[in-house]
Amino acid sequence: MEKQKNGSVTARFPTGLKLAILISFAVILLLGSITALILRFSRNDVQIFTEENIEISPETIQIETPIEPIPDETAPAAPSAPAAVRETTPAPAIPPELLPAAQNLQPATGRRFSMNDLLEQRNITFTWQPVQGANAYMFTVFRQEGSARQQLYHSQPISRTEFILEDLRLLDVGTFIWQVEAVNRTSDGTIARRGNIAESSFVMDIILPGAIQVDGTGVAD
Repeated sequence: MEKQKNGSVTARFPTGLKLAILISFAVILLLGSITALILRFSRNDVQIFTEENIEISPETIQIETPIEPIPDETAPAAPSAPAAVRETTPAPAIPPELLPAAQNLQPATGRRFSMNDLLEQRNITFTWQPVQGANAYMFTVFRQEGSARQQLYHSQPISRTEFILEDLRLLDVGTFIWQVEAVNRTSDGTIARRGNIAESSFVMDIILPGAIQVDGTGVAD
């Protein structure tokens, strides 16, 4: 404190303290000015943003949330689509392997029958060995005419391993082929398995009744 001449008392502060107080007031004023400017610009921005650029109204903004229907347990279930039927083509049946051909065919290939043979036998007997897996055999006779064959007789399946040809009227002078095929039949007679064909030949060398034989001199016998 300092007493003046007129009797009044004046307060005296240190110089450093006065400087600090002045700086504090200056800082407060500066911060106030900055704050006012910030608030002013903020209000202007919000006004521009809300009034000029975006118009928010119930008509412009609609947020739709899909609502899943609640299943009605009492309603009958919709019929399910029928499962696709895949058509499959059955694989072709593989035929069973052929049975072996019969062996040891008699008469042997090239056997010649004369009139005397037929007078003694009155028939021709054909035989063969049994074939494993076969329970029946089929017998066939052909007439050989050059490269062609004419079927004369074909038997139904027989269980024996021989066939007796008694109707010799089927035969004539010439060459004949005979065959035998081993087969396997079911209980109802169906052929379930066929076989390889065995083949042989024979020759009929006979004089037919009424035939005229002429010798080299032109005289009939």
